[in-house]
Amino acid sequence: MPRCKAVKLVFFVALIGLGFHVRAQTTPSATTPLRSMIQTKPVTELALYPLREASASVVARNQAKISSEVSGVIVQMVAETGQTVARGAELVQIDPTDYRLNLERARASLESSRARLAQAESQLRRARELQAQNFISSEAVTQRETEKAVVEAELKVSENALAQAQRALSKTSLRAPFAAVILSRTASVGELANPGTLLLTLVEAAPPQVSAALTAADVTSFDSARELSFESQGRTWALKKLRIAAAVNPGTRTREARLVFTDAESALPGTEGRLLWRDTRIHLPASVIATRGVGADLRYGVVVVEQGKARFVPIAGVQEGRPVLLPRELYNAIIVTRGQNAVDEGAALR
Repeated sequence: MPRCKAVKLVFFVALIGLGFHVRAQTTPSATTPLRSMIQTKPVTELALYPLREASASVVARNQAKISSEVSGVIVQMVAETGQTVARGAELVQIDPTDYRLNLERARASLESSRARLAQAESQLRRARELQAQNFISSEAVTQRETEKAVVEAELKVSENALAQAQRALSKTSLRAPFAAVILSRTASVGELANPGTLLLTLVEAAPPQVSAALTAADVTSFDSARELSFESQGRTWALKKLRIAAAVNPGTRTREARLVFTDAESALPGTEGRLLWRDTRIHLPASVIATRGVGADLRYGVVVVEQGKARFVPIAGVQEGRPVLLPRELYNAIIVTRGQNAVDEGAALR
């Protein structure tokens, strides 16, 4: 073999040997411990307590629409929009003239019925005296008894008519059913009011409540929450739970929660905002979630270290990118936080 070709062959073999040497230095040894390729942390160092929220609004305990129950011209509107009124305060006065006349007519009719009853009773007593002396027959006495019964019935009708007239007259003066703030006024002096005509809208002046719509997923965390607040336009108020509706709203598929303000100062009725609470259940960050399987067999969960070995624990309801609710049985677990998708089931992690 020529000397030149021999030199080239030696040089080529040397390059190949060098390549194998470099690859051997850069490729992890099969004997490298798996534990050095992953990271683990106890749940206590990973625990998250997410802030939950739900749409909420401040509502008055009572809101009443005051309407007329009788017909008549409005002669006085005592209450004005924005005014605070006490319970029983007069709000609207409807012309009572016709109703007073009806009341006087009912009283006169009642007095007439009473006079007729007195006469019927006197005639019945006289008839019985005459019957005892055999001057009249028993049929005559029966007739007097019937006349008295008819007048007694007429007296009851007159008493009812008087009560109805008094009640109708009382309805010409509309009064506040509770201490309230006048939210709106929809009638004016001089207008004709008919039964059902809306005159005023009131909201109770008592401390308002917060109403929030909770989804089924929120109810459990809300039940265990201890710190709750209402936030609106950059302000926050502390709240206390009052109750949760025992039925689901069929339209929204939510349950209404009612809360009260813990401080004397509260947001005004009609204020829209958010109900905030801190979930007291332990969650894990989405970054520690591992997957197993593909397609229809894809499962989400965490890899835990048990007795120095890896074990995949599936978790239901995982949503990618969101904190994951940790099952209670894993509260004391050691979680694989790095390399969790590469470690095999049962692999030694010591």
